Amino acid sequence: MTAVTEEPLATAVRSADLELGEQAVRHLQALLRIDTTNPPGNETPAAEYLADLLAAAGLEPALLGPVAARRSVVARLRGRGDKPPLLLSAHLDVVPADSTAWRYPPFEGGIHDGYLWGRGAIDMKHMAVMSTVVLGRLAAEKRSLGRDVIFAGIADEEAGCDQGSRWLVDYHPDRVRAEYALGEAGGFTHHFGGRALYPVQVADVCIYCVNWGFRLPGGMNAPTRPEIADEFGPWLTRMQYSGQGYKDGEVFNTFGIVFVPDPYQPRGQEKRR
Repeated sequence: MTAVTEEPLATAVRSADLELGEQAVRHLQALLRIDTTNPPGNETPAAEYLADLLAAAGLEPALLGPVAARRSVVARLRGRGDKPPLLLSAHLDVVPADSTAWRYPPFEGGIHDGYLWGRGAIDMKHMAVMSTVVLGRLAAEKRSLGRDVIFAGIADEEAGCDQGSRWLVDYHPDRVRAEYALGEAGGFTHHFGGRALYPVQVADVCIYCVNWGFRLPGGMNAPTRPEIADEFGPWLTRMQYSGQGYKDGEVFNTFGIVFVPDPYQPRGQEKRR
């Protein structure tokens, strides 16, 4: 009988994958130890750390931002240009952490009980590290890709984006312009019946404010409250949604408004209904 052994190429690939995972853990630990609590942010040291990794892989990262302490890092792996780019995006700032409420120090970046602990480990420095090491590996292997792959490690997501993504879009749109973007996680792994479910978020809930106007024809007197209610009541009723939601095993009733004008259309061209 001939023994079946693993192909050398498969062994090499598995070894490379394991090494990449170990690198990602080390770099995530280092990134977690950089306190980027927003406010005030101070994301530049984190952006510089990732920029060094990208530069070591042969890429040309750029540190961009309105002030010295609030830089984002952007790098591009060139493809053939058959298709528009893919953007990998992750914010580098984190929300405040009360260390007295944590089992382990939030900026220690330690591994305990088989888990990597730290403020930003999920929200969302893990994505920044994964994107960086994957981009570096693609560059090292000189992969021929049909499109450019862009990485953007962004400042100021937790406090309005003015110093980060909004600033980049306003002042350097071509650096981050892409056909598709992969960003913040839309959910966490769930386990059912021995199988893993990985949620994929393809849209987000947003708030869009609508100013309602009321004008009576023919120069009539100012409308009373009942007249306003009679006018707008049917429209509001048509736009309302009611149904049931599900969370933590409990069913609850929910309601809201489901129709709003498209905020991405130029002003004055919203569809009227």
